[in-house]
Amino acid sequence: MPTNDNTVVPETPKGETYADNTDDSNMELLQKKTDVITVPTEAPSKSVPADLKEKLSSNKKTLIAIGISLIVVCLLLTLVICLLYWQYSAVTEKEGLFVIPSGNIKFNPGQKSTYEEEISSLNQFIKDYNATKADTQVIACPPGVEPNATQVCILQKVILGHECIPEMVWNYNTTSPCIILSYNGKTKFDPYDDIEKLPSQMPNTLRDLIRSITYENGGVMKEVIWVSCTHFGIHSYYGPGFPSSFFSNTNLPGYRKPIVAFQLVLKDLVNTTVEIDCNMWAKGIDEQSPEASVKFTVTLEKN
Repeated sequence: MPTNDNTVVPETPKGETYADNTDDSNMELLQKKTDVITVPTEAPSKSVPADLKEKLSSNKKTLIAIGISLIVVCLLLTLVICLLYWQYSAVTEKEGLFVIPSGNIKFNPGQKSTYEEEISSLNQFIKDYNATKADTQVIACPPGVEPNATQVCILQKVILGHECIPEMVWNYNTTSPCIILSYNGKTKFDPYDDIEKLPSQMPNTLRDLIRSITYENGGVMKEVIWVSCTHFGIHSYYGPGFPSSFFSNTNLPGYRKPIVAFQLVLKDLVNTTVEIDCNMWAKGIDEQSPEASVKFTVTLEKN
């Protein structure tokens, strides 16, 4: 309503009371009502800054990449260990007749990288073979020489020939590479002592060679455990076999396995995989015995 000083006083809405028009008791009652009906509001969510989001995402990707890298490294290490164990066990743990290099031989005479593994395998075998063994007397044992109870035999280096030696990279830079045959076992074999009683299954090439060696030895057969291979290009410098003396004293700490070096002649077999089957021959040996035979392949690659 209008006042005398022309000031307009707004009308109070129905049901509401201004604070300045109430007494203290009304003020206290109003305060209590306000406390009762007050509804707490949810605190506003805090947004993550864009640069922090990007940094967290980058860190997550980095951790994932590191995890994957570690898994790959572990798998590669496992593979390498398995390969090394396989290479080591193939030579040192196989029972019976075995060949070095082991497995399937594949090489190119003009590319050294293709036969480095074969050279390494042969070098390591000969290094171990010639290593000095304590508390054991080592003697040279050509056919006919037997060690006593405290001795072990070792073959002379000359049996490897002129090409089948580390200095000549085992002739893998030609078409006539070298291999070594050896025997890992404790069986004592008895050599043939009568040339007329050689088994009918023995290859004719080996039979003829034994006759020739026996003739040159005054008609006396050498005490040798003979070895034959199916590939006609094989040539042995020492004679195709192991002196029987190498099958004695196998329990002594310095025992050396019998070995014989062969040179393959592959010049007419370029880019061809040749399967070679080698067998030992002595009294009581079954031709099909796994202990007395070994198979491997050789591939000569040439451009």
